[in-house]
Amino acid sequence: MKHQQVVVDYTVMIKSCLTCLMLAFSGYVLIRLVCTIFALPKWIQKQQELEDMKMRNEAMTLKTKKFVQFLSSEKGYQADHDEENKSKQIDDDANGNDESGSNEEEKKDK
Repeated sequence: MKHQQVVVDYTVMIKSCLTCLMLAFSGYVLIRLVCTIFALPKWIQKQQELEDMKMRNEAMTLKTKKFVQFLSSEKGYQADHDEENKSKQIDDDANGNDESGSNEEEKKDK
């Protein structure tokens, strides 16, 4: 057997190493793209549902605030109206006007 000498070629080693790394990176990118193709539509749909829920929540909050304001204004109006009726009734009682007696007389006439 002859004595053989081994020659290390660093350029070929670096070239093959970079080729393997590029191949591994390309495989990683391919896997990520395939996952994205299937996962992205679901993610977008969830985001749209969250935005819709936020919009509905904001609209419901606004409607609730308006309803509370409406109720408070109705209560205030009702309280003012009741106070006016009480003051009229007190004035009528002070003047001697008895509406209940006049109502009974009207019913008898009918």
